[in-house]
Amino acid sequence: MKIYNKSDFFRGLGCLLIAVASGAGGVLLHKGVYMLMALAWAGQAVFNLYRAMHEKRAGESREASARREAAARKLFGKWRLAVELFGVVLVVLSLALAAVLRESGIPVLLMLGGFLYTVAVLNWITDEME
Repeated sequence: MKIYNKSDFFRGLGCLLIAVASGAGGVLLHKGVYMLMALAWAGQAVFNLYRAMHEKRAGESREASARREAAARKLFGKWRLAVELFGVVLVVLSLALAAVLRESGIPVLLMLGGFLYTVAVLNWITDEME
């Protein structure tokens, strides 16, 4: 298979790593929410990897990515990357805290919050694009 869009490919790999870590956390901690989040991140990973390896979708993705980046710059200026990645940072932090705070619900809330934040920000940027 050929990779037509490296950005989507690496984004898909990152989502896949988070999905694997979430799934492992769900198995080790016996938390169903982690398994649900693992499925959500895995779905996002499959979507990104599909776009990266499909020639037509990769071209469409590059065009949409350029428009999305312009809209994000307009909304957030130089803080664009920090705003977009904050949700992912929350998810990674929740996975790290899950090892320490096994009985607490804080890591679960952080993971759910990070995922919902990421979806909300991407929807906001998408609305600004159109």
